[in-house]
Amino acid sequence: MAFKFRFENILKYRENIEKQKSLDFLNAEEAYNRQIKKIKILEEKRDEIFSSLKEISSSPNFDIISFNMLRSFALKIENDIRFEREILFQLKEIMELKRQELIKASQEKKVMEKLREKDYNNYIDFMNKKETIELDEISSKAYNKRNQTG
Repeated sequence: MAFKFRFENILKYRENIEKQKSLDFLNAEEAYNRQIKKIKILEEKRDEIFSSLKEISSSPNFDIISFNMLRSFALKIENDIRFEREILFQLKEIMELKRQELIKASQEKKVMEKLREKDYNNYIDFMNKKETIELDEISSKAYNKRNQTG
């Protein structure tokens, strides 16, 4: 009689849920990291524009038109950065939610694994007791046979 876990289907289901939650979390984390990179690129562009603004303003051939165009572009990038940071905040919340879902799924799977382990240990105990009883019966029959013939 081989060991058969009575809730094997539930355990498999919970393993699949955990895998899906893990993928969901990884995707959310990836989106979060992409957003961070996007913001860094915008910040680098902004810093380049500020450097250009300093150069233009300190130049003896100050060009007000170029200065105003760059300043407008810098303001647009600042607004873009603020907008992208709001998205980053939302992505962080989503990532944390996905992390909590993954933790919960992992805990639920572990409960089933512990139950399977407990059932397996009970099965081993049962089989050992059964074997002991069978050996005792064989010994008893052999003893009885020797006493009857002796």
